[in-house]
Amino acid sequence: MSETATPEAEAPEATEITRLVVGGATLSALDETGANEWSLSYADAPATVISELSGLFGAEPVVTTREGDASCVAAATLATWEGFVLRYDTILLPGGQLYEVTATAPTVGGIEITTPTGVAVSAPVADLVAALPPERVGEPSDFEGATYQWVDFDVAAGEYTAPTDPAYGNSENPEYWGAKARATNGAIDLIVAPVHLVNFC
Repeated sequence: MSETATPEAEAPEATEITRLVVGGATLSALDETGANEWSLSYADAPATVISELSGLFGAEPVVTTREGDASCVAAATLATWEGFVLRYDTILLPGGQLYEVTATAPTVGGIEITTPTGVAVSAPVADLVAALPPERVGEPSDFEGATYQWVDFDVAAGEYTAPTDPAYGNSENPEYWGAKARATNGAIDLIVAPVHLVNFC
């Protein structure tokens, strides 16, 4: 009596990460199906995050230091890829958070950089604000021939308190923080997180 060989089970196909989502509380890497491959908190060690991003972007960053000034620029160490910067060893971060990221390009190393709703740098700001409450959409302002607008697109912690509300007091509401985007002349040109969503800088 001959034995019938049992076919070996096929290994699942490897998925490829195609998108990095900049959220209010985390960075998340998604594959082509939208499945989350990994997430990193802004409270994770910057060295760990830099290592993951270097593998994702296929390149090591250029690491430099920046001097602070007496206004709103804090001293920091910067890990820079083309179109993406991670700042650490710095102040002005929400409590317990160890680094901040800024995206200024729609893709970095072939990886799309988006908000949680899939909006990337260079997209119309209207794509981002459509589903947001009014208090999270800043008023456009003109400066030196350009129109700028800030949008609080993802809240990680805290609740909005209007400056006109007696509960607002004299503070900047430091417990209210998350992710912002800036639009210039109607198109998003910067995504940044984590940041205080009410501040005077």
